[in-house]
Amino acid sequence: MGYTYDISGKLTKTIYQKGNAAETFVQYYTYNDNQRIDSVFSNTVDNTTTRQLQAHYVYSLTGQVKRMKLGSQLQGLDYTHLLDGSLKAISISDRTKDPGGDGANGFLPDAFGMVLDYYANDYKKTRTGINLPKGVNTGTYATDSYNGQIKAMSWFSLMGAKKLNDEIKDC
Repeated sequence: MGYTYDISGKLTKTIYQKGNAAETFVQYYTYNDNQRIDSVFSNTVDNTTTRQLQAHYVYSLTGQVKRMKLGSQLQGLDYTHLLDGSLKAISISDRTKDPGGDGANGFLPDAFGMVLDYYANDYKKTRTGINLPKGVNTGTYATDSYNGQIKAMSWFSLMGAKKLNDEIKDC
């Protein structure tokens, strides 16, 4: 395995199985002006002109990943965070209110989405589609957690919508 770094110490290239042409796999990394990872590319040979985009990252003003675009308009993942930085949602659990507009913007419709709940009303923003699973607001669903532990989770996938019906316990 081989690694290449730029002058500031950021990883710019990883080569797996360099001595075996049949198994060589190369990943390239680019960074934005804030020194955060911008894009990841890959190739089966060490040649930047034929590399393929694997992921592109978009950041919020606070530095958190806001959106990750997979491949060449293959899939977009939208990330929503609470004020304390905790992850609230990935592509939200209501695919009809996708913040990235996937399915209508050249990207495929979301294949997955989820919402994490910590305590009642932990996130309030209109028009986001971020909703609590039924029963969460009643206090009978699970105990509010103000220490960062997850109280409940809802998600959808191409397999259909699901809701977690048991309180998440400490492991």
